[in-house]
Amino acid sequence: MYNTTTKQNRLLFGSAILLLSLILVITYFSFSNRVQSIDTQLFKVEDWKSIQEIVMQNEKQQVKLSFREGAWRVNDQYKADRNLIDVIFATLIQSKAKREITGSQKDSLLNHVKKTGVKIDLKSASGSELSFIAGGNLQKSNAYFVSKDDKVYQVHIPGYRVYVSGIFELVEGEWLDKLIFDVNWINFKKLAYTYKNENFNIVRQNNLFQIEGQQTDTAKLHQFLDRLSLLQVNQFQLDADKNKLNIIGDINLVDIADRPYHLWISDSVNRRERLIMVKDSLPAWVDESEIQTLLKSREFYQKSRQ
Repeated sequence: MYNTTTKQNRLLFGSAILLLSLILVITYFSFSNRVQSIDTQLFKVEDWKSIQEIVMQNEKQQVKLSFREGAWRVNDQYKADRNLIDVIFATLIQSKAKREITGSQKDSLLNHVKKTGVKIDLKSASGSELSFIAGGNLQKSNAYFVSKDDKVYQVHIPGYRVYVSGIFELVEGEWLDKLIFDVNWINFKKLAYTYKNENFNIVRQNNLFQIEGQQTDTAKLHQFLDRLSLLQVNQFQLDADKNKLNIIGDINLVDIADRPYHLWISDSVNRRERLIMVKDSLPAWVDESEIQTLLKSREFYQKSRQ
């Protein structure tokens, strides 16, 4: 009796183990097949070089990046930051669908991304190449793309912990080229400097930069021009009221084609930044310490007598 019961228990136990193993195997292969069925290249364009326009639209703004006459421009007005153009293409090329969101989680995520996300349209000369909505969760820790047929996919860049949708959420001012004097200095013609009661002109004489009308310490002047050539905006403040800015200085550079490059200096200082106007009279913040290195008197550049 005892042996018979033991044998039956062992048989039942063995059957249970076999059944459990079978369930695990079926579950594994079912999950494996489901994962493998996802096309990780869903949001890929075959020929990225053909893309001539990227339109990003959310409930607050539209940013259009367009390639015209050999350069990328923002909303058909401003030169785009080349580094950010590289970043957005690198993001688009490397992003992969990680998994499709299904079940009860899908509806809430779909509504959230549609409401708070950015609609992306990639266009080539032949028309629209790819459209999707980019967004993320509230914590901005996971990125999700919504396809045209309202399927939601978690996306990532393999090997990197990065919020993929972040690049699409930049506002217009963040896309602008931040280099203030984007000029080939070989084509330099003249620079007029005015700050409070100081004013002088910088010209090129005998292939050397000189302050007009005075013996110039060229080492100091070249240092000034080097700093000026590297000066960059921290952040554009496109909503600033230009009419209320008190302009106290002006650096006006002109090249041999008579193209002007302007930097207007205001008296508005916010912590370690100063509000200026550059390019097409665009308000922007720049490091106050860097501005101060440029604000020197005419006498500062006077060549000392030996």
